[in-house]
Amino acid sequence: MSGEFFKTPALLYDSHAHLADKIFEGMLNDVIERARAAGVAGIMIPGDSLDSSRMAVQIAKRHPDFLRAAVGLHPYEARHYSDEVEQELEALAADAVVAAIGEIGLDIRADGSDPSPHDIQRRVFARQMELAKRLGLPAVIHCRNAYSDLIELLSQHRIEGVVHCFSGTKSDALKLVELGYHIGFTGSLTFKNAPDLRETAAALPLERILIETDCPWLTPHPHRGVRPNEPAYVRYVAETLASCRGTSFEEACRATYQNAARFFRLLQ
Repeated sequence: MSGEFFKTPALLYDSHAHLADKIFEGMLNDVIERARAAGVAGIMIPGDSLDSSRMAVQIAKRHPDFLRAAVGLHPYEARHYSDEVEQELEALAADAVVAAIGEIGLDIRADGSDPSPHDIQRRVFARQMELAKRLGLPAVIHCRNAYSDLIELLSQHRIEGVVHCFSGTKSDALKLVELGYHIGFTGSLTFKNAPDLRETAAALPLERILIETDCPWLTPHPHRGVRPNEPAYVRYVAETLASCRGTSFEEACRATYQNAARFFRLLQ
């Protein structure tokens, strides 16, 4: 990264970064150092399996002033959910670095080759939402090709949550916000072929928006296609959010940082 990248001060929060992914083995210290240099003030590490949830907690405990973890099973892992898994997730969630349950939700492949059947995904999503409610934690929610079902379930359970890596329509986003949920935008917001997503980001109340990298995937423009993506690049998401909303970069940073701080209860 060039010195120009770090020129403007910022206060950023990467609300979804898979630093427990194996691709980051041996590079975490450098990744965290670059994030700090880019103005990132904190990072949320989600789990997507029991193993990655354990790892997310372990990593966050090394940098408790900078990192937080979420624990949960991704919808693809739903077939592995059990009472025993839930008990371990609850035990992990007792650690002070755990600030959310996730990522949990629904994911339907267009070709029908879902690793976990949709009915199991729905049932496990409901169980993990109830776990979040019981523990008094917000949920980090994943959704792909299932927004109608998601909105139906969220309207029933009414937990505190963020729909991360949002990929639905503006109508979907407005319905979710009306229900009280936050919306997370990734590097996809910067892609040239995503004008509808930018229109959605411009239409939402700023106090309901979080920004994220979803690294190691979805590297933003101008580095699209480069792997791995990393938290320092959340800056590009903030820049695009500011541009599409007609506000300053500083305001986009300030607002999304404050949103994350409230959502993950970082100041308690």
